[in-house]
Amino acid sequence: MIEPQIVAEYKSNEEFYFACWCEELLQNGYIEFYNYEPKSFLLCDKVVEVCETQLKTKVKIDTFSLLKELRYTPDFFIKWTDKALNIFVSSDNYKAVKYTPFIMNEEMNSYIEVKPTFDKNGTISNTVVKIKMLYNKHNVFTNLVQIGTAKKKDFFTKTFLPERAAYTVPKGKTKMRLRTKDSKPISNNYLNFEQYRDQLVETIEKVTKGEKLAKLKFRG
Repeated sequence: MIEPQIVAEYKSNEEFYFACWCEELLQNGYIEFYNYEPKSFLLCDKVVEVCETQLKTKVKIDTFSLLKELRYTPDFFIKWTDKALNIFVSSDNYKAVKYTPFIMNEEMNSYIEVKPTFDKNGTISNTVVKIKMLYNKHNVFTNLVQIGTAKKKDFFTKTFLPERAAYTVPKGKTKMRLRTKDSKPISNNYLNFEQYRDQLVETIEKVTKGEKLAKLKFRG
C-alpha cells in the first residue's frame, strides 16, 4: 500500500487523503514532487496610521496599526511531469477547465486548497475570497479541491479514490486516524487510479477528434 509523505502533521483528514492521492501520482511518474503548505503569500499590506498629539511645548507623534497584514497559504504545491499533460493537467486552458482536474501555470506547477464538501462556518467562502485576491495580486491561481460525502462536489468521486483512503475510519472516531487493511472498505462506487487514467485518456482523445461528450465538471 502506498503511504503519503509525512512531511508535517496534516491539519485535517481531507488534507491527509489528498496527500495519499498525490502519492499515487508521484509513484506512477505523473508528479515530480509535491509540498505541504509550501509558501505564504501577502494579500494585503499592514496599514499604519500616524497620530499627532499637541502637548504644551511640542507635538507628540505616535503610530498605530489600523489594519494587520493579510496572508494566505495554499495547502499543497504540485510540480507536474510531462506525463501528466492531458490527463491531470493541460497546457490548453479551455481543456484544463473542462476535462482535467487541475489548472497549471507555464512552469507546470499547481497550487491546491483542500476543503471538505460542506462549508462549516463559512470557511470555504472565506478561502475563495483569498484565492481571488491571490490571483489578482500575484497572478497565482489556486485550485480548490473538496473531499467528503457530497458526491457532486467530492474530488475522489470526480477522479479516483487513492488506495490508502479506501478504508473507513471506525465510527465514533473524531480525530484523524490512518486507515488500515483491517478497516471496513468504502463503497466500491469509485474508480481506482488505473481506471481513471484510462478513462480520461479516452475522453481527451475524443475531444481532440472533435466528438461531443457528456459535460464534465471539475469545478463549480
